Amino acid sequence: MNYALPLIVNANGSMAELDSDAVWMLQDEFNDLALVEALEILWREPARRLSLGARAKEIIRRRHAPTECARRYAEAIERFNDRAVAATPALIDAITGSRKFVPGDAELIQLSRSIATTLPLCRPAMRLFLDVTATFRNDLRTGIERVARALLLALLEDPPPGYRIEPIYLCDAGGEWHYRHASRYALELFGCPLEALNDEVVLPQCGDVLLGLDLSGDMLVQAAGAGLFSDYRNRGVSVYSVVFDLLPVRLPDVFPPGSDQNHSAWLRAISKFDGAICISKAVADDLTAWQTEQNIDFKDRRSFRINWFHLGADVGSSSPSQGLPDNAEWTLRQLRARPSFLMVGTIEPRKGYLQAIDAFSQLWSEGAEINLVIVGKEGWKGLPEMARRDIPRTIECLRSHSELNRHLFFLESISDEYLEKVYGASACLIAASFGEGFGLPLIEAAQYKLPIIARDIPVFREVAGENAYFFEAEHGSSGLVAATRTWLQLYENRAHPKSDGMLWLTWKKSAEQLLNGIFFEGA
Repeated sequence: MNYALPLIVNANGSMAELDSDAVWMLQDEFNDLALVEALEILWREPARRLSLGARAKEIIRRRHAPTECARRYAEAIERFNDRAVAATPALIDAITGSRKFVPGDAELIQLSRSIATTLPLCRPAMRLFLDVTATFRNDLRTGIERVARALLLALLEDPPPGYRIEPIYLCDAGGEWHYRHASRYALELFGCPLEALNDEVVLPQCGDVLLGLDLSGDMLVQAAGAGLFSDYRNRGVSVYSVVFDLLPVRLPDVFPPGSDQNHSAWLRAISKFDGAICISKAVADDLTAWQTEQNIDFKDRRSFRINWFHLGADVGSSSPSQGLPDNAEWTLRQLRARPSFLMVGTIEPRKGYLQAIDAFSQLWSEGAEINLVIVGKEGWKGLPEMARRDIPRTIECLRSHSELNRHLFFLESISDEYLEKVYGASACLIAASFGEGFGLPLIEAAQYKLPIIARDIPVFREVAGENAYFFEAEHGSSGLVAATRTWLQLYENRAHPKSDGMLWLTWKKSAEQLLNGIFFEGA
C-alpha cells in the first residue's frame, strides 16, 4: 500500500479493517474463482489498478504516519485512563463531584497529599533529589552556589546506577512547606526552552534520596520545624545534607551579627537527618565535635552518619563565565612585570584581606617590587553598614590606596575566563583566611602550578599537605610580612614549596566521592 501497489486481501483478522476502497477485499473463506476474478479484473483494467494503489498510498500517508499513530496512541491511553473507575482521575472526579463536600484550599492541599501518598505515580527509577534552593533563587556563581552548580551538572551527566537526578527547591506557596522540581533552572543550565517543563510539586517515595546541595539556611529550618523532613523519612526517603563549614558558629566575629544562632539552628535541623556529607575531613571532625558539645542525642532515632569528600577544581565543568574587560591585557602585563601575589574570594572579614593589605603596604614602604592582586566581589551588600563588620573599611582601603593600579590591583566581578588568565600571570597565591571549609583557590592554584602561601589552619594542611608555605598570624600582619620575605628569598633560589604535587579532583570525581559518602559506609 505504501508503494501504491494494488492489494488483494481476505477479510481475516485485522485485515478486515482495511478500507474497502483501497484494497480488493475477498471474504475470509474465499474460493478459487473469487481470487481468479480479482486477478483477471486488475490485470485487464490498468486504470482500476492505479486507482486502487493511489488510494492505498494516500491512506497510509494520512492515517499511518508515525505522528498520527502517536497522537491516536496518546488519545487511547488518556481515554482508557479517564474511563477507569478505580484510578486516580476517577477518585478525584468522585470527590470533587460530590455536592455534600465543598473543600477549602487547606483541605484540597491535604487531600491532594493523601491521594499522592495512597496512589503514587509510577516512576522509571528511584530519584536522587538535589536541593539547590539557594542556587536556584540567587545563583551568584561564586562560593557555595558555584560548587552546587558544578556538582549538579556532574551528577546530571553521570547519575548513580538505578537513580535519576532531580534538582528541587524549597517553597511555601499555599501556606505549607514543600519542594518543587527546579525544572526551569535545569533547562536554563542546558540552554533549553524554559517553557518545556513546569516546576511541579515533588512527591517522594520510599527508596528515594534527598540531598541538600547548598545552604538554604532559615528556609530549611522552617521546613524542618513544620515536619517536612520527618514526613519524608517516615515514608522511607533518606535525607542528607552537604555541610560546607561551621565557621559562623566557630568564628562569629567575622560574620554578620546573629549568624552564629542561625547557623546553629541549621546544624541542629540537619542533625535530625540520616547524615551529613562534609566538604573536608576537617569539617567532618568539627561537626562531630560540635554535636558532642551540644549533646545532640541519637539514641531515640536512626543513627546519624558523617562522611566527607573533596571538591573538584576543573572550572570548565562548572558552567564558567566568559568575557574580558577592555583593560585586561594592560593589567595582565603589569602582573607579569614583577612577582604578583594573588588572593581570590569574596570581600568579607574572615578572608584576611585587611591583614594582607597592611602586610604588603609595609613591604612596599620597604621598597619591595611586588604586586598584590585581589579578585573578589564586595560581600554582604544587602546588610546595614554596622552589620558588615570590616567590609566597608576594606573596600575603602582598596579603592583609595596610594598603590592602586601600581602595585595593588582590585579586580571585582571578573569572569572565570579572566580569572584563569590572572592565575597564569601571578607568581604566588596567598590564602590568608582565618577559616575555610575547603579552600578551593588552593586547588585551582595547583592546576596552574602556582606556588602557595597559606595560613596554618587544619583544612589548608589537609588540602595542600607539604605543597604550600605556611605562616602563623592571628590578627597582626607581622607574620605574613615575615612569611612573604622568606618566601621571596626561597623563590629567588627556586627553593620554595611547589604546588605541582598537590592532588586535586575533577568535579566528576568529586561527585563520585559525594555519592560514596551517601550510599556506602565508611566513605
